[in-house]
Amino acid sequence: MIQDAFVRQRAKQLYWQGYPPAEIARLMGINQNTIYAWKKRDEWDETPPVQRVSQSMDARLIQLTDKKDKTGGDFKEIDLLTRQLKKLSDGQPAGAGTGKKPRKRKLKNHFTEEQIVALREKILDSLSWHQRGWYEQRHHRNRMILKSRQIGATWYFAREALLDALRDDVKYPYQRNQIFLSASRRQAHQFRGFIQRMAEEVDVELKGGDKIVLSNGAELHFLGTSAATAQSYTGNLKFDEFFWVSNFTNLRKVAGAMATLKGLTRTYFSTPSGETHEAYPFWTGDRWNEKRPKAQRKAFDVSWKTLNSGLLCPDKTWRQIVTLKDVIDHGWEYTDLEEIQDENSEDEFATCICASSFAMVSPPSTLTP
Repeated sequence: MIQDAFVRQRAKQLYWQGYPPAEIARLMGINQNTIYAWKKRDEWDETPPVQRVSQSMDARLIQLTDKKDKTGGDFKEIDLLTRQLKKLSDGQPAGAGTGKKPRKRKLKNHFTEEQIVALREKILDSLSWHQRGWYEQRHHRNRMILKSRQIGATWYFAREALLDALRDDVKYPYQRNQIFLSASRRQAHQFRGFIQRMAEEVDVELKGGDKIVLSNGAELHFLGTSAATAQSYTGNLKFDEFFWVSNFTNLRKVAGAMATLKGLTRTYFSTPSGETHEAYPFWTGDRWNEKRPKAQRKAFDVSWKTLNSGLLCPDKTWRQIVTLKDVIDHGWEYTDLEEIQDENSEDEFATCICASSFAMVSPPSTLTP
């Protein structure tokens, strides 16, 4: 029992010294969940800084007092610790040491470490085949995805962004920032709604309008496609339905610049529209090639057969095409393919074939179950 108390006290002191629970568990050979349980039960985070210092000094003073063969240095340290403890005690505000806890100020939009762990588990457990694939490719600086409608893309990227905003391994704080750009502000607010509902699953209420700021400083911006306002933000970009916005060429320059700094990512995802849209040469790689000498140009294969599983293309952009049949074949159970096919013409049903003479991004064989 005494040994358990000592281990628990040591774990608490390491936490107050700045070691994260995972590192304490590794150093002491204890299960990480045990460290989290002690942290919550003993309210390590709620202990005021003065009490943290005095408890550590008190433990050291007891250790020295119980020592049999004391050295001159031991006596000096005992004297120093005694005087420092007295100063700390004299400097405490009225009511300290009476058993009354100081009133805590609740942090706004705050996730505890336990809540972040639970959030990550819930999100990863909720993903379907194509969403898990997107998660595994989240490290790419640039991603571009053509997809069928209603397969949970906005829902997924809202969750990915929330986990990204809660990272504790970033080198620079701006790498937690998230920017959601949609054809309209109302559409951008769908991201916000998904994020708020996900946070509620771990008992966190997120408050904010076009901008939500987490307690760790991460900023989440929800924007409509206004190039004039998009220039003032820095963060990881999620550009929703980019094939349906007007003035795409100019907007892409401005929006892409928001993720210029090192460690930031840009993700473009959309249902396709037509080859006359300004996004078309951006998707096919023609825009990338036209600025290069002929000898340096590369071939881009943007067919469904090539991009169905995702591919890192010559412009260092990871591209993928996901059809409705693809997701159903991999276990998606929220859509009835026959029902959708019966309700639409062949052209309308081909949700991953762009209009006009847009080259096929899914072969005809994928249009039948």
